[in-house]
Amino acid sequence: MAGPASAIIVGGSSGDGTNNAGEAGLQTVLQNSALPVFPYFGNMLRYSDASGIYLGYNANTMEGWVLSAEHITEGTGVKIGGYTYSFIDPQPANSNVNGTRIVSSSVNTDLILYKFSVTGSNPVPSLPKVEIIDSAPEVGSLLIMAGRGMRLGAGTGSEDVTAPYSWGTPGTSDTVPMRWGFNQVEFGYTDPAGAKYLVTDFDAPGLGTGIDGQAALGDSGGGAFIFNQGSWKLGGVTYATADGPDADALANPAGYGDYTFFTNVYAYRSEITALTGTLVPEPSSMLLGGFGVLALALRRKR
Repeated sequence: MAGPASAIIVGGSSGDGTNNAGEAGLQTVLQNSALPVFPYFGNMLRYSDASGIYLGYNANTMEGWVLSAEHITEGTGVKIGGYTYSFIDPQPANSNVNGTRIVSSSVNTDLILYKFSVTGSNPVPSLPKVEIIDSAPEVGSLLIMAGRGMRLGAGTGSEDVTAPYSWGTPGTSDTVPMRWGFNQVEFGYTDPAGAKYLVTDFDAPGLGTGIDGQAALGDSGGGAFIFNQGSWKLGGVTYATADGPDADALANPAGYGDYTFFTNVYAYRSEITALTGTLVPEPSSMLLGGFGVLALALRRKR
């Protein structure tokens, strides 16, 4: 592993991914592929110098919850829908200054939960509750990966020198657009400490999903939403990148064959929900027009 990465780089149909920033292009691809709309684009946030996911709020406690990666630079709050919400210091033993680390069977994960009050001047965000996947993600599952990282353009050292993607610096501006890509679960991985991950492989245009994404600087804490039982469900949180099978030891610039590691949210679902309680509102209903051209076009390489 290259170590925890603190953007979604997208090969795209032409290899440049220029249309993969913002929501409109994503929804168009889904519609053309007869896949359901993606309801969580507004839930994906800038948190500190990287990314986070607004999960929803608890109507009993009037607290909202944000899930992110513990290794990124800690912030004191988050902006959602134009309002700034300050995090509430939780103070338990497995907490840092503002958030609560997710611990399972004495294994520290890279997941961290932040809570904030939705009483007073800041309203409840007008966003759906994120549905967390409730079954183990299968190898080959289609997913949407998203984050607010950037790339600078072509480099020279990569697995494929004709299409390397250099990492840019996302900074802390809210004007940095959320970038997205598709991918599929390549394999599961458990590290020596026992933490569990999902791994994707960055394929060149025309392979894999045809619009494969790869994480880079600024994408940590962003979500991987898996197509599961007819809808999109949160299955992973961006953790790290790693070199691919050619073992050239390069993950920046990113090249085809590189890996993205996501903390496996399903493995820690009970720990997350024990902290948040029941979140609302429920996602709006979505019509499904079939499994979709994109999903049917997936080709396994190994």
